[in-house]
Amino acid sequence: MKTPSIPLDCGLADEQKPNDMSLIGCSVKKVSGKPFKSGLKTNTIKGFMRHPQINRKAFTFFEDDSYVACYMCFVFKEKKQ
Repeated sequence: MKTPSIPLDCGLADEQKPNDMSLIGCSVKKVSGKPFKSGLKTNTIKGFMRHPQINRKAFTFFEDDSYVACYMCFVFKEKKQ
């Protein structure tokens, strides 16, 4: 498995980081290796939200209507320029 190229732990220092809009369009995988709700192993970041259960930054995706906490994902492929 490829080492994450961009650290995505958006935990306690969450509010101090900018909304990294440069991540929109990047493909991510879950650290656990489990598939997303879409059934795919990779999803494309559409935006950000606050995870309602754990109150941490989360990604939303183009492929489905799910959201996953940032710290549970890593960038698999950066978006095309």
